[in-house]
Amino acid sequence: MQEEETLAFAPAGAGAAEDPPAVLRERAAEAGITMNGDAPWDIQVLDARLYRRILTQGSLGLGEA
Repeated sequence: MQEEETLAFAPAGAGAAEDPPAVLRERAAEAGITMNGDAPWDIQVLDARLYRRILTQGSLGLGEA
């Protein structure tokens, strides 16, 4: 069985990966979320590979990551 690659989220205040692509920033902003933002509900991305996973696999990629 092939092992799945896992990407992690961190609590607010943790180190951030590179800036997300504009399309992801804009979609998250529609929901009031800022990637690597300061609000408690903002997503803190530790690994920039998450962005590619969201763009290629959609909500399934986000959920699995």
